Amino acid sequence: MQSLFQASIINTFSGIASMAAGFGSTVLVARLLGAEGTGLTAFALWLVFSAYALADRGIPATVLRYVGQRNGKENTEQDLVRQLYPKFIWPVLLLTVAFAAYSFWHSDNPVDGSTGFWLVTSLLFVTYCHSQLAIAADHGRGDYVGPATKVVIGCLLQLPVIAVGAYYFGAAGAMAGHFARHVPQSLAIVRHLKHGSSLDTPVNKQIIRYSRNSWISSTLTVLVRTRVEFIFIGVFFSLTEVGYFAAAITFSSLIFQLALAMTAGLSARFARLREAGELERMGNTYQRALRWMALLLFPVSFGGAAVIQEILPMVGDEFRPAVATASVLIALAFAQCLVSLPLSMMLAHERDKTVMIMNAVSAAVLLVLNLAIIPSFSGFGAAWVKSIVAFAGFSWALWYCQTRLGLVPGIRSLFGLAASAGTCAGVAWLVLVEVQGLPGLLSAIAAGALIYLLGIRLTGAMLPDDVDSLRTTLRKILPAAMVKPAIWIVSQLAVRRV
Repeated sequence: MQSLFQASIINTFSGIASMAAGFGSTVLVARLLGAEGTGLTAFALWLVFSAYALADRGIPATVLRYVGQRNGKENTEQDLVRQLYPKFIWPVLLLTVAFAAYSFWHSDNPVDGSTGFWLVTSLLFVTYCHSQLAIAADHGRGDYVGPATKVVIGCLLQLPVIAVGAYYFGAAGAMAGHFARHVPQSLAIVRHLKHGSSLDTPVNKQIIRYSRNSWISSTLTVLVRTRVEFIFIGVFFSLTEVGYFAAAITFSSLIFQLALAMTAGLSARFARLREAGELERMGNTYQRALRWMALLLFPVSFGGAAVIQEILPMVGDEFRPAVATASVLIALAFAQCLVSLPLSMMLAHERDKTVMIMNAVSAAVLLVLNLAIIPSFSGFGAAWVKSIVAFAGFSWALWYCQTRLGLVPGIRSLFGLAASAGTCAGVAWLVLVEVQGLPGLLSAIAAGALIYLLGIRLTGAMLPDDVDSLRTTLRKILPAAMVKPAIWIVSQLAVRRV
């Protein structure tokens, strides 16, 4: 079993691969299908994720949280997966049939690719559901290398399938690429279902309650807090406007994917520390995890907002109207990402009901504000609403963990990283003012990165112990040829006090 920090590094690399594949997919779909095709595929993906939230019944989250608790019995993890799988599979199959039935009922509509588009979407749905359950089981058991490897394989499949599929078959071919992305991981569920014992492991009331509350929270998050803007923009404007917002939000979604990969399995890890009574270690781990995530997410958010004016036109010139919307979404994407850490800590303390209430309140506020703002300001207004609600939720979660759970977030380090990233973004923007196009973009990224490293060192935002742990982990997971330069770079992050 990997250490928490090593697991986070492994997850980060797989998250970067997923983010790169997602960016490539966005460019391919936009180039080959245009704004309307981009809007259609984005809407179908939102339907898939929403249907998954409705169908999963909180079971993947429950498997992640409790699968590693053996209770003195052998193979308890496989028992839990096998016991909960029948409750998991029937709603999945029901919604799969619904997708397929809709494809035949809607077969005469030429706009969305008719039967083939929704048939592929139905296959993507059932594959995605099983991949998420398999990832939860693997992470709950402490296996991070296996899922990360399958993510990379899936990303390597995704891009060529989207390119060929979209070129020859339109939107249906693009969806086939997303389907290919999740096939390797979904096949891993066979191992969890096949190798279980015959022990009767009871599912207690706490597990049932946790599953129910997690289900409600995830459903509210996916249905309302992720892509509900598509519905409002589609009602008040057009599918083309949906395409603009889809292109804009794709970049912040890629950052969110990276964050999800970095924090995968944290609730289970935190829970083990809590149950072992290692409260001091748990608090230190919480602070270090926040610093590590902020180290990557702040420059990606602030710097990404500064350079998106050059990146978005690469998707297609017709998406230039989405630059302002994308800038807002990317600049505050860190809040939507970093909130996963305090929420994971709350779930480790079995505060699942509190998390559910927070998601319900956020969803209600989001709906009301969207209804009030979008009719007048379209996607740009939706971007501000989403960002403000996300930042408020992040601030509240940090406050709750500090006041109710006694977990101090390390505000000084976070402010130091934020200031360094803000300076990095400012320098990148100034470079682009003077030099446009690809040369300007590359120069802006290089200059911003240099300023960011210098800022971290001057502010002391990263502690020497953080750097030591990072060096140790990199020596274990990187190829020999990459170790020396990687160690030199991370050694510049903190000044060793004598």
